[in-house]
Amino acid sequence: MPPTQVDAAVDDLLLELDEIGILQLGTNSQLRLTQAGLDEYKSIAAYMELKQKKKTQRISLKEKKRIIEQQKAVSRSVHEKLKLQLGQLAYLLGRTWKQEHELVKGGPVVLDLVWYGKTRRITHAFEVQHRGGWKNAIGSCQ
Repeated sequence: MPPTQVDAAVDDLLLELDEIGILQLGTNSQLRLTQAGLDEYKSIAAYMELKQKKKTQRISLKEKKRIIEQQKAVSRSVHEKLKLQLGQLAYLLGRTWKQEHELVKGGPVVLDLVWYGKTRRITHAFEVQHRGGWKNAIGSCQ
């Protein structure tokens, strides 16, 4: 941009800031912030400081992945313990049980645990949920 266009754009901006009350134009090209301008400046400075704090608080992608994997391991552990406890309860009630039961061989639906009655028919089916939505529990593919 030629210097004359830059000067004209700066002059227009200064006049607009004067009109809305953020700047006060004085003689000899003096500029002074009004109270509204000072308040706006403080607000912008506080926002920028907060934004900078958030940037420094961010953790690395590697650390996030480690935390997520750790949470998944805890969830899997709780999931497995609950299934085992349900199996032990079946045993105490005189039933047989099986983990990871496919309703249809090779099909998409795998139940976490089933209990069988004396006739080898399924009497109870369990889908253990530690986290996640119940709507996706049985429909989830293995």
